[in-house]
Amino acid sequence: MKTPSICVSLRGNTVDSIIKDANLAKELGADLVEIQIDSLYVRKIKNNFNDLEEESNNNSKTEILEKIDIEFEEIISSISKLSQSIELPIIYSCKTEDNGGHFHGSEDERIKILKKIIEMQPEWIDLEIEINNKDRLKLLELASGKTKIIASLYSSDHIPSASEIIQDANDIKDLGDLIKVCYKTNNRSEGMKLFEAAWELKDSSYDKIIMGNGPGGDWSQIHAPLLNQFMVFSTTEIGWHLAQRGEINVPDLKIAWSLLQYTAE
Repeated sequence: MKTPSICVSLRGNTVDSIIKDANLAKELGADLVEIQIDSLYVRKIKNNFNDLEEESNNNSKTEILEKIDIEFEEIISSISKLSQSIELPIIYSCKTEDNGGHFHGSEDERIKILKKIIEMQPEWIDLEIEINNKDRLKLLELASGKTKIIASLYSSDHIPSASEIIQDANDIKDLGDLIKVCYKTNNRSEGMKLFEAAWELKDSSYDKIIMGNGPGGDWSQIHAPLLNQFMVFSTTEIGWHLAQRGEINVPDLKIAWSLLQYTAE
């Protein structure tokens, strides 16, 4: 049974706080990290996120985000600093508000940012399937042989049946080096649809991640070795509230894998 790579989605809305979380992720044993560049387009005006320990201890408070405007040159400078300061391999993403992210600029600006990221040759970049074919082809050509592509599908609509999830994954299997499908879940029963789909796809010929955001969304992550998932997304955050978001932190994930005998002693 192959152990999937553990990727920590880094927290923070400033370069310094993201780097701080990356250092913690490395200490906890993460294999790589995800930097959501769109997180730089907002600031928390309640619960100061620069103090990650304080954030974890006050997770029950209401989070208020304020949109901020950033010049293109500043974003590129931030990406460069992050790339140079973080030792683990990096997945870069820049998600729109429709996909659960915070980027609120134009699509042309977002494509320009993605292009600059690829030119820096990170290990991975996440490209949503909504990107139009013309821009996607240009990004794929630029990344060819240098940066691996995650072809991602994010859906906040009602989660479909397991067979439809399987079809969604199969439909995009040729769009990247790794396929990621993520759905909004509202309860544990919906999480079982993800598990069922992942189980049916465990012997497929392409690398994939089947996951959810919300209650039950962590099931396919916890059982990722059994389901032959290529990678799992985790966090450095702590607290019981994580289960309601379909998340699990790195220590708890490793404990679960050990208890379930998914990893070698």
